[in-house]
Amino acid sequence: MEKPSRSSYRIFWNTFFITLLCLGVVFALFYFITMRPAKEVTQNQVSVPVEGPSYTPAASDSQNILVIGCEEREKDAVFFLLLRFDAQDNCCYVVPLPPEAESTVNVKTMSLGEHYRYGGHEYALSGAENLFLIHIQKYIRMDQNSIASMVDFFGGMELDLSRGIDTKNYHFDAAKQQIDGSRAAELLLLGDTSLNSAVTCNFINQCLTEDLTDNRQDFYSILFNECDTGFTSLDLSNLAMPIKLFLNKTEDKAVPIEIDGEYTENGTRFLPSEAAIADIQEIFS
Repeated sequence: MEKPSRSSYRIFWNTFFITLLCLGVVFALFYFITMRPAKEVTQNQVSVPVEGPSYTPAASDSQNILVIGCEEREKDAVFFLLLRFDAQDNCCYVVPLPPEAESTVNVKTMSLGEHYRYGGHEYALSGAENLFLIHIQKYIRMDQNSIASMVDFFGGMELDLSRGIDTKNYHFDAAKQQIDGSRAAELLLLGDTSLNSAVTCNFINQCLTEDLTDNRQDFYSILFNECDTGFTSLDLSNLAMPIKLFLNKTEDKAVPIEIDGEYTENGTRFLPSEAAIADIQEIFS
């Protein structure tokens, strides 16, 4: 039998490689025409759009948050703040909770401060939930240093005091004044519910504005690095649009809520009134 010549081999391999090349071109065209657009559609579905007029605030975008204030992270809680970031109302409800507020967690009836001392932020959060029969999604625990860092991030804030106040290191006149983070922290850590409401509302109205839109990540770094929190980067990413609308709101966006109730004779327990509990349930549900 006659052996194939070298030219026959060359023709075979040339034909083989040309066929492969043609198949590759056909596959590439098929990918760009069909598969790649489908992949882009899938990616767009996963990403949460943060721009555009089609966004409508939903109840699921709202967040109930328990803020726990301590002089140092390992020490007892000095104050509690119950916040509701309400996406539909585009505001933040601010409720100062007395540490003496009584609630029951796992058959233990104690004050919020005692629940925190016993079981940390989990017990304090459960105590606030059981007190008002609401769900609280997140918590933020702050100490003196993290409070100061947050306020100083914005260059301080203005506060109008109706009475003179003395803290550990500062004297405050009954006047409108500019305060830095250290002063704001000492005022909050006095544990005065009315004062805490005023300081918090002023911070929200003055600092959480449109100017924060472009450098939110720097502010979030303080939250994650200097505070303990249940929030994650993904949580804040998913809330990007309602947060942006909140920051862009020009009028006051903090709504203070006072809790009516009474202290027991020895002052170790605070019992909210039924009307106050009903009001909190309505706002935070």
